[in-house]
Amino acid sequence: MNKIPKVLVVDDNEDGRLLLTTLLTLNNYEVKEACNGIEALESLKASKPDLIISDILMPEMDGFTLIRELNKDISGGKIPVVLYSAQYINEKDKELAKKLGASRFITKPAEPKEILKEIKTVIAKFESAEQKHIISHISTDEEYLSEYAERLFRKLEDKVKELEQEITRSKRAEYSLKLSEKKYRDLFDNANDAICIVDTDLKFTDINTKTLELTGYSKEEILKMSIFDLIPREQVPRSNEEFKKLREKGHYEKFIGKLVTKSGSMIDVEVNSSAIIEDNRIIGSMDILRDITVRKLAEDALRESEGQLKRAHRAAHLGNWEWDLITNELYWAEENYIIHGIDPQKVKPSYEAFIQVVDPAEQEFVNKAVADALAGKRSFDIDYTVSRPDNGEKCVINSKADVIVDSAGKAVKMVGTVQDITERKQAEATIREREERLHQAVRVSQIGIFDHDHLTDSIYWSPEQRHIYGFGHEEPITLSAFFKHLYPEDSERIAEAVRRAHDPAGDGSFDVEHRIVDRNGSIHWVSTRSRTHFEGEGSLRRPVRTVGAVADITERKSAEEKIETSLKEKEILLREIHHRVKNNMQIISSLLGLASGSIKDKKYADMFHESQNRITSMSLIHEKLYRSRDLAKIDLKEYIRDLANAIFQSCGVKNGMIVLNINIENVHLGVDHSIPLGLIVNELITNSLKYAFPGERKAEIKVSLHLIDENTFELIISDNGVGIPYNVDFRKTESLGLRLVTLLVENQLKGKIDLDRSKGTEFNIKFQGNNNGKKSNNGC
Repeated sequence: MNKIPKVLVVDDNEDGRLLLTTLLTLNNYEVKEACNGIEALESLKASKPDLIISDILMPEMDGFTLIRELNKDISGGKIPVVLYSAQYINEKDKELAKKLGASRFITKPAEPKEILKEIKTVIAKFESAEQKHIISHISTDEEYLSEYAERLFRKLEDKVKELEQEITRSKRAEYSLKLSEKKYRDLFDNANDAICIVDTDLKFTDINTKTLELTGYSKEEILKMSIFDLIPREQVPRSNEEFKKLREKGHYEKFIGKLVTKSGSMIDVEVNSSAIIEDNRIIGSMDILRDITVRKLAEDALRESEGQLKRAHRAAHLGNWEWDLITNELYWAEENYIIHGIDPQKVKPSYEAFIQVVDPAEQEFVNKAVADALAGKRSFDIDYTVSRPDNGEKCVINSKADVIVDSAGKAVKMVGTVQDITERKQAEATIREREERLHQAVRVSQIGIFDHDHLTDSIYWSPEQRHIYGFGHEEPITLSAFFKHLYPEDSERIAEAVRRAHDPAGDGSFDVEHRIVDRNGSIHWVSTRSRTHFEGEGSLRRPVRTVGAVADITERKSAEEKIETSLKEKEILLREIHHRVKNNMQIISSLLGLASGSIKDKKYADMFHESQNRITSMSLIHEKLYRSRDLAKIDLKEYIRDLANAIFQSCGVKNGMIVLNINIENVHLGVDHSIPLGLIVNELITNSLKYAFPGERKAEIKVSLHLIDENTFELIISDNGVGIPYNVDFRKTESLGLRLVTLLVENQLKGKIDLDRSKGTEFNIKFQGNNNGKKSNNGC
């Protein structure tokens, strides 16, 4: 791969640098810039170019001094230098350049071809030399300064002569200037653009009539203002930069900005400015402002339109092309390169380059299509496959074109478009595949499809639907034929559902299970679902099409009936089981009661009594389930209220002695949670009744149960009694009741229990459960 030559351009004139940089860059040179000799030497520290092309007359360090400095530096001295000047152009100047070691001397202005030729020659000659260095024929500083001073003196002499001639011309022009002053004033006042004269403080000193029209101010008002009074605040930093350029260069480049009028509105303006110089000193400037509001709107609209078109082309993978058959030149839009996977920097568009990326198997087809279109045999609209060079992918492309002919009927141009249709082709293939799968699925599932066109009253039934109703393949289908095969008891219900589906005020849905009688007299259960589509608005809205499906659900209905019968039988059996369990528990409770009657020791009698209460709490669960409509869940509000009242009665609590405050949300739990929950409530209420209220005092027991979140329950049982002593660990106490509560919470409910003794006794229990009564993984 060939090395790209590097060139350092040194010139204090920005336009001169830009000209050389553009010329070299377009001819594959890598270019760096410097505005004088000092900057050039700094640049050489970072990287070494293959050539330096430098102006001579520059501030701070000119071209002659630059070569002299390069001669001193061994590393820099190995770089060929071409001097390029419009001032030092006589033979003595060229001799000094040659003595200093310059490889070439080019006089400004020069033809670009000549400049490139000289540069190529210098680089080639320098690269082919055995010893690559610059040979200077001036060995001492004295010799160099003598030569340099002579050249500078001669140049100053030339400048003096030029100034003398300029003075003479100025005097001659002075008279003409006075004569044309009135004409200038007329032109100034009547110019189509706003012209403003401002001083160094940027205050207006003179303005023309157009300025008054543009700003809306009077002349007296503007002459009291600064230019910043007409500039939007956000534009001030940019304007300051432009004024800085004006002070440094005597002018600034044309720029687009905003102007604020007296009414406060904004105007788009194009601004040109040049310094007014007197005695080599800038005393002000002349600014020309052109109202470009209309042009700006047109440009913005054009850019937006072009941007939209470009985005649309990119989104649609659409490009355009034009082939000049006379010159054989081919133009491709940017999107064409992207679609074909071709790098525009590497490949110039041509028919040959295009045909190379076409799939080899399709090249003959494409060539023939082009030839037929040029011969006028057929229009050009083809699909072809390309292998993209950038990534190897295969893409399907559609190309359309028109052939333009001259007056003699000869084809002179083809203009067309290309579009990447790979995704569309893949989508079409996918749709075909899915349609085939759908047809197979419909055939296998025996689901019938129907389509009713209301405008023509034509009805389509798929083969599967015809089979369900017992219709032949060619037999015509009508709406009356459909109603004829409905089961008589379902006819009126179906007719009403059809009317609702066809009602323009409805949503067009139809979803009904009903019976039909087929051709053989057999009764089938079918599920019919459809959607009616409407068009029009208001009173003009009408049904235009109904599309739906029918499935034979006879077997499912039969199975559902059997399941329903079985469920009823099991429900009866389950209720009987709950009833018998409840009875058996009551028998056990009665036996414990009989046994406790013969026990004289109160301690053991209380143990029997507590066991009876525990059995009662479990028995009450089965009683509730036996009487409930839902055998899967317990209404906890009712259950805990009844259980607490039973405990109060069992413990002989008199009415009004202890207040029972129950606050339970409407929640439901299954048996696996309800039984341990009932036992916990029984133990904690019993414990409060036994120990919390010695003597006579205002007593209250609270029971609350509510959901914290979707599946987390919180049970709080508290009393305002004396409280459990702080030295008693309720988890390790000898009390069977509290140990039982801990085991039930942690082992059965998989929950957490906390005790608060600050205000009596409060047990806080949190556990997970399902508020729908379904069995939990944490249950028994």
